[in-house]
Amino acid sequence: MEIVAWALVLLLGALSAYLALRKEEDPYPDAVRRLVREVLSDDGPGDPAPDDPPEVRDLREAIARALAASHGGGDVPTEQALRALVRYAREAVAMPLREALERGGAEDSLADALAALEDLEAYSETREDEALRRDNLVSVIQSVTREYALQTGVPVKFRSPGGALPVQVASEGFKDALYLLLANAGHFGGGRTVDVVTELEGGEVRVRVLDRGPGFEPEALERAFEPFWSTESDALGLGLTQARKLLSLSGARLAVGNRGDGEGGAEASISLPRSD
Repeated sequence: MEIVAWALVLLLGALSAYLALRKEEDPYPDAVRRLVREVLSDDGPGDPAPDDPPEVRDLREAIARALAASHGGGDVPTEQALRALVRYAREAVAMPLREALERGGAEDSLADALAALEDLEAYSETREDEALRRDNLVSVIQSVTREYALQTGVPVKFRSPGGALPVQVASEGFKDALYLLLANAGHFGGGRTVDVVTELEGGEVRVRVLDRGPGFEPEALERAFEPFWSTESDALGLGLTQARKLLSLSGARLAVGNRGDGEGGAEASISLPRSD
C-alpha cells in the first residue's frame, strides 16, 4: 500500500471515530463510516449515496483522486514515514476535529480534513511530463507572490535587477515550488514580510526567498531535504523535498541556509540557467 493510501486510512479513521460522537440523527457518522469501509476495501471508494452530505461527497472525490495518484508504484511506507503520517493524522486532523465536534459543529472540521487530503494529493502528484519553455522569470515570480499574498495576507516584497529575465523553465512546476517556499517562509517567519530577491550571477539567475523567523537549527539544516522529517508535530515534512523535486524539472538547484545579512531568519535559494 502506498504512503498516500496509508495516510488516507489514518485520516478517515480519525474522522470516523470523532464523528461517531455526534447524535445518531446526524447524517455525518453513517456517511463517513461507510466511506472508511470502502477505503479499506480492495475496490476503494465507490459512488456516493443519495443522502450523503455535500461535504462527505467532496471527501469521497478527494480520496478517489489521491488513491488513484498513489497507485503508480513505489515502496511500502518506511517506519519514519508511517510515524509522520500518524502524527499528522493526530495533530492536524483528529485534534482539530474533536475540538470542532465538542463545539457542536462538524462542517468546518470536514473542510479541514478535505484540505489535508488535498495537500496529500498534491504531494503525490508529479509534473515529469511538463516541457521546458521560454518565459520571463520576473513575470512568473510576480504571479506567485501576488497569489500567495492574497491568499494568506502575508506581505511579500519582491526585488529584481530590472527588465525581463528570460529562462527555460517548466513554469507550473516552478510556480508550485516557489509557493511551497513562500508558505514555509511565511509560517516560520510568523507572518512577517517575506523577501524575494532575484540576482544575476554569471550565466545564472538566483532567486532568494528570505524570512524573518528564527532560522534553521543545525539539525534542521542538515536534514532539511529528508522526506517526512519536520520540527513540527502537525507537518508531514515534505515541503522542501517536493519543492526541490519540482525545481529539478527546470534544471534548477535548491539550497537552504540562514540569512547572512544581520536580519536573522532562513533563506531558500533557487539557481537556474539564464536563457540569452
